[in-house]
Amino acid sequence: MENQLEIARQSMDKIDRMLNERVLNIQTIAGAPSIQNVLISGNIDTGDYRRIGSRRIEEFTAVTGPWDILLMADLNANIVISSEEKQSGKSLKEQPQNYAAYQAVMHKDFYYSDFVISENTGQPSIIFAAPVRNPDVPGRPVTGAVIGHFSWRAISQILDDVPVAAKLVNREGAVIVQNTGGNEDLFTQYAAPVIRENLKQGRSKSVFLKKEESMIGVKSLVSFNSQSGYLFYQGSGWGIVLEKPEKAVLVAGGMISMKLAVLLVPIVLIGALLMILMISQWVTKPIAALTETTRRIAEGDMTKRVSITGADEMGQLAISFNAMTEKLKKSHEDLEEQVNRRTEELVNINEALRRSETKNRLILETAHDAFLSINVEGIITEWNQKAELTFGWKREAVIGRPLAETIIPVSMREAHYKGLARYLQTGEGPVLNKRIALNALHRDGHEFPIEITIWPLQIGKIVNFNAFIQDITERKRLEHMVLQSEKMAAIGQLAGGVAHEINNPLGIILGFSQNIVKRVKPGDPFELPLKSIEREAVRCKNLVQDLLTFSRIGKVEKESIDLKEAIEGALSLVLAQSKIKNVELIKEFTEVPRVIANKNQIQQVIINLSNNAMDAMPKGGKLIIRLKKTKMEQQDGVEIQVADTGQGIPPEIRSKIFNPFFTTKDIGKGTGLGLSLVYEIVEKHQGVIRFDSEVGKGTVFQLFLPLTA
Repeated sequence: MENQLEIARQSMDKIDRMLNERVLNIQTIAGAPSIQNVLISGNIDTGDYRRIGSRRIEEFTAVTGPWDILLMADLNANIVISSEEKQSGKSLKEQPQNYAAYQAVMHKDFYYSDFVISENTGQPSIIFAAPVRNPDVPGRPVTGAVIGHFSWRAISQILDDVPVAAKLVNREGAVIVQNTGGNEDLFTQYAAPVIRENLKQGRSKSVFLKKEESMIGVKSLVSFNSQSGYLFYQGSGWGIVLEKPEKAVLVAGGMISMKLAVLLVPIVLIGALLMILMISQWVTKPIAALTETTRRIAEGDMTKRVSITGADEMGQLAISFNAMTEKLKKSHEDLEEQVNRRTEELVNINEALRRSETKNRLILETAHDAFLSINVEGIITEWNQKAELTFGWKREAVIGRPLAETIIPVSMREAHYKGLARYLQTGEGPVLNKRIALNALHRDGHEFPIEITIWPLQIGKIVNFNAFIQDITERKRLEHMVLQSEKMAAIGQLAGGVAHEINNPLGIILGFSQNIVKRVKPGDPFELPLKSIEREAVRCKNLVQDLLTFSRIGKVEKESIDLKEAIEGALSLVLAQSKIKNVELIKEFTEVPRVIANKNQIQQVIINLSNNAMDAMPKGGKLIIRLKKTKMEQQDGVEIQVADTGQGIPPEIRSKIFNPFFTTKDIGKGTGLGLSLVYEIVEKHQGVIRFDSEVGKGTVFQLFLPLTA
C-alpha cells in the first residue's frame, strides 16, 4: 500500500513540475526579441519581421512542446502568426478558449487553463498564455499575447511508466488522462465518491474499494494523491488514482509471507543465540561510537568520522556512514559556495537596480514631455520637471495628492474615477495605450488643451498608471491661424469677384446721380432724394473698395520702413475724427529699428484699430498708441499697442471678432471686414496679433512684427 501510494505521489509531482516548465516556456517565448519585434508599432505589417517570428514559433513548437498549436495575437485580438498557417488573420474573439486566455494575460504575467478539449485541434489540451511586451518603451506596455495548447500526450507518457492502472482526474473527479483504455471515455468516467471527497480535502491515502466503486470493475486497492502544484504552476485541483486488483495484492502478499516464514524461523533461532554472544562485543560499542560521531556532526564538526573496526556489517555501516558524511560535507561546502555566489549576484542586482533607477530618473527629468504616475486609488506617485513646468505644481506639492483634484477639470472627474473602477474590475480601459486629446487644469485655475498617452504597469499584484503629456496650446493656436488664413483666402477670392461685378454698374449709378444732382436747383423737391441716392452710392463704392482691398491682401510688396513715421501718418487721418468724438489721442513711442513691411497696409491696420477703438467710446475717452522694441519666442521685433478706455469686448464674442463680416454695429454702420483685414495683414507680415479686454474698462490690441518678414 505504501509503495503504491509513493508511486502516486511521485507521478503527481512529475506532472506538476512538467507543467511548471510550460509556464516558464510560454513566458520565454513571449519574451523572445524576435517575437516582441513583430508587435512593435510599424513592424507588424513588415514581411521580414513576420517571417522571422513565424520561424521562431515553429522552432519553439518543436523545442519547448509538445504544443499542438502555438500562436501570437496583437492588441486587437487578431492572430498575427501561428504554427497552423490557417489560423493566421483570424480573431480570437471567435475562439472562446483562446480569448479567455488572451484577456487574462492583458493584466497579469501568465495564464493556464484546466484540462480542456481544444477548440482548435479537438485534442485534450492545457492552454498556456503569456503577455508580449514592448521592451523599448518605459513600463514595457503589453502589445499582445502568445498562446499555446499543450498536448495531453506528454502527461500520458508519465502515466505509461506506472505499473498499475493510473488515471488523472479533474476537480470534479472526471477522468482526463489514463494509461489504460482509449480516449473516448475521457470526461465521462468518474472516480468513486470517497476518492473525490478526499481529493477535494487535499488528502492522499490508500483504500480498498468494492467492485461497483472501482473504475477497473473488480475489488481493488486504490491509492490516490491530490495535486499540490510546483512554483509558478499552482495546479487546477487534480488528483491521480492508482488501482490494483485485490486478488493480485493478496497473492503477492501471501507469496511473500510464505517465503518469509521459511526463511525467518531458522534465522531467528540462530540469530537469537548469536545475538546473546556477540551483542556486547560488536554492537553496543560501535553504536555508541556512531551516536557520538552523529552528535558531533550535528553540532557542525564536519571533520568527524566513525572508526572502522572490521569488515563485518558494523564495519560496512561505518564505511557507509563515513561516505554519507563526506557527501554531506561536500554538499555543505557547495551550498556555502552557492550562497556566497548568490549573495554576490544579489548585491550586483541591487546595485544594478540603483543605477537603473538613477538612469530612469535622469531620463524622466530630461524628457521633452511631462510624465506622471498614479496608483489604483488615483494618488500621484511620480512627477517630473516637465510636469512642474506644464501644470505649475512642484513635485513635492503633488506627490501623495489625488490626480483628479490636481490637473483634471471638475467636469471630467467623475469619468476619471469611473475609468479607474472599470479597469480594476475588467482589466480594460478605452483610453489606455493610445494618444488622446482633452483639456487639463493648471494650478492657476485655467484649462488648456493637452495630448496624453496612458498605459498600465503591473508588477506582481501592484498596478500603476503612467502617462506622458504634451501641452498643445501653441499647436492649437497655430492650427487656428492656418484655418483662419484659409478662410480669409477663400472669402477674399469671393469678395474680389463680387466687388469687380458690382464696381462697373455702381460707377454708372454714381456718375448719373452726381450729374443729376448738379442740375437740380436748390429747393427742388427732388433734391433730397437725389442727394440720398448719391450718398448711398458713395457708401457702396467705399464698401466695394474695402472688398477689393481685402481680396488683394495676398499681394504684399515690402520695403524697409520707419514704423514711427508710418504710424504718425496713419494717426494724422484719425486725429480729426478723434476730436469730433471727444477722444484724447495719446502717443507713447520709443526708438525702434526699421522693419521690412508694406507701409500702406501697416497704416491700414492702425486706422482700422483706431476707428474701432473710437467706436467703442461713444461718450469719449482715451486712445493710446504705444510703440516699443520687444522679443517673441527669441525673435527680435517691435510691438504696437492700440488701447482704449471703452466698453470692452464681451466674452461670448471674443472668438469671433476676426471672422470676416462679423460686426456688432448697427446695420449700415459697419462691414465686418475691419478686424479680419487687420488679422490677415499681420499674418502676411509673419506677425502675431492678440488682445486683452475687460468689459466696462477697455481693450488693448497687441501687434508683434518681426524686424525681417
